[in-house]
Amino acid sequence: MAHHTHSQTAVRFNEEMTISEAKEIDPRVGQILAYFHIGACHHCQVDENLSLKRVCEDFGVPKDLLLKALNSLA
Repeated sequence: MAHHTHSQTAVRFNEEMTISEAKEIDPRVGQILAYFHIGACHHCQVDENLSLKRVCEDFGVPKDLLLKALNSLA
């Protein structure tokens, strides 16, 4: 019989979701983005309709690092 206990640790955040979708899942997403200097201050506001992948590309943030940080919120 297979173990299904790991299904609760499934990845919740992915590169295709938008910032606003991510914030709906967990409001602390804003704090994680601020840590990576994404949209944290008034002169670097970011469009919340952009995908996490696009934001990482635009801000030069390693996508894997950002997703790991976001998924650690669980």
